[in-house]
Amino acid sequence: MTVIKFRRRLDTGDEFDRAITPGEDLPIIWSISRSEDLKQIHDVARAEGMLRLGEETAGPSATAPLSAAQLQGMAFILEEERMARDLYLELYKTTRLPIFLDVARSEETHIASILTLMKRRGLSAPPEAPGVYADETLQKIYEDLLSGADGPVVALGAAAQVEEASVHDLRKEIEGALEPDLISVYGGLMVGSEKHLRTFVRALAERGESTIP
Repeated sequence: MTVIKFRRRLDTGDEFDRAITPGEDLPIIWSISRSEDLKQIHDVARAEGMLRLGEETAGPSATAPLSAAQLQGMAFILEEERMARDLYLELYKTTRLPIFLDVARSEETHIASILTLMKRRGLSAPPEAPGVYADETLQKIYEDLLSGADGPVVALGAAAQVEEASVHDLRKEIEGALEPDLISVYGGLMVGSEKHLRTFVRALAERGESTIP
């Protein structure tokens, strides 16, 4: 095991650094590339997470049974991440924009995080088929966005909508959870979805399209 430690002031005074408030939850993203080229995208490993800087409080153990609403929420989040991946792969085929392939790969990491969470809790993952979802709302969103994605700009706008919805849904699940493992996994997914949203918004801006999530 290799342990790498970073240390910084809460407020560095650097205009590009975010001031950290004691007690807040701090989103983090890390990634590793095998290349020394600073322009090379990370290709070895990456993950998102949330640092809990507040005081730790006793809560339900990671093995505490989940409620029916929590189980339903977990199944929905898993399908939502799968839908996003499938949509981006299809949009890549029609637009050939690398951004869709990159984010689809990141969605695979998100899916793996949820599947690991389910396995630790003794839950079985439902079967999957690309473009097919048990939730009727997600099915309609996928079909509508895919059929209406005429051109790169529209496709990027559709992707931004998906990520905005993902952030909203993950935040809702976090607010209703006390279990540390759920909060940790959902928090990491939300950080990643926020990053994806910024990526799509930036890509739209580069094409002269302004959008405010």
